[in-house]
This record gives sequence, C-alpha cells and structure tokens, in this order.
Amino acid sequence: MFLPGQQLGKYQILKTLGSGGFGTVYLVRDMWIDKRVAVKVPHKQNGEFDELLQEPRLLAALDHDNIVSIVTAEKADNYFFIVMEFVDGESLEAVIADEGSVDIDRAISFSCQICKGVEYAHSQGVLHRDLRPGNVLVSGDDHIKITDFGTSRFI
Repeated sequence: MFLPGQQLGKYQILKTLGSGGFGTVYLVRDMWIDKRVAVKVPHKQNGEFDELLQEPRLLAALDHDNIVSIVTAEKADNYFFIVMEFVDGESLEAVIADEGSVDIDRAISFSCQICKGVEYAHSQGVLHRDLRPGNVLVSGDDHIKITDFGTSRFI
C-alpha cells in the first residue's frame, strides 16, 4: 500500500481511489508531463508476468468512449502496475447509495452507455465477467466509463 506523497517510478501518489480483489487503484500525478492518471497495482506481485499483463492487454484491445482507456503497463521500484485514464467521478454504486435512486431519463442514459461499451467489448472478443455498479464510473457530467477488466477474458 502506498501513501500520499510516495513515488512509484515517475508517478507521485495523490490518494487511494479504491481497492478490490485484484489490486489497489491510486490517483497519481505523472511528474514528467504533470498529468493526473490512475494507477492499478495488483496485490499479487510475484505472479507470472504474462498473467499480470492479461488486463492491460485486454484494455489495449479496446478503444471506446464508455470504457476506461489504458495508458500503459509498467514496472518500477519492483512493482508492476497498470496506468489508466483518470475518471473524475464516482462509481455507479456510490451514486445509487448517495441518491437512493436515479430518475428514469438518467437511468436510461446510464444503461445505454453501459450497453454501448459492453457491445463494443464483445465485438472485440472481450467478455468483462464482473460488470456491476461498482465497476462503472460516472463522471460529473454523467458520462459512463466501464472499468476493472481484471477478470475479463478474450472470447
């Protein structure tokens, strides 16, 4: 676990965004280009390198407006990690928990955006396998991004 202010290669940890079964995601600042990105550090660092590269390879095969995009995969300071775009917002799970429900037009918009992202992933031969509100990000302008392809597989 990294703390704010620590560095991981050229990335300065700003805060922890979340943690799941596969790893912990941090908001970081790329100190070379002064840009905020998200970094996912797998809990298991001693696995097969091909196994660690599975999620970034899946993400690299996808380029869609409703799917979080990958920047790169790196290894620094003896840690393997995935660098992804940072989505300034919260999970759909948090939106529902905070608001209790969302109005019908907003729910339809969210559903359509999720379906577009999933349809595209399937057209590229990728099955998400863990699609749930906690793995869907909602930006401040209600733009949806599907994330966490850690358990995904090529069909």
